[in-house]
Amino acid sequence: MITLSTPVAYNGKSYAALTLRKAKVKDLEAAESARRDGGDFAAVVALIASLADVPLAVVREMDAEDLNLMSGALPDFLPSSTAPGTAGGA
Repeated sequence: MITLSTPVAYNGKSYAALTLRKAKVKDLEAAESARRDGGDFAAVVALIASLADVPLAVVREMDAEDLNLMSGALPDFLPSSTAPGTAGGA
């Protein structure tokens, strides 16, 4: 679980912490689709939302500091060959 420095309010719910889970193929597909449409940054945002099981809007509303913290944790939840920014990754 990663505690956000600033909680995010979305759709009547407050998100003070997010828990990432191990990636599934569907998560990598979502990240790849986002990358095709919006680049590497969009892929990271989509992957965080998918692994945390939260709406994409929650990640988009996070402070940049929290996004940096979450993106730094991503490699722990991905096989090394699929980490964003690697040759085989999203």
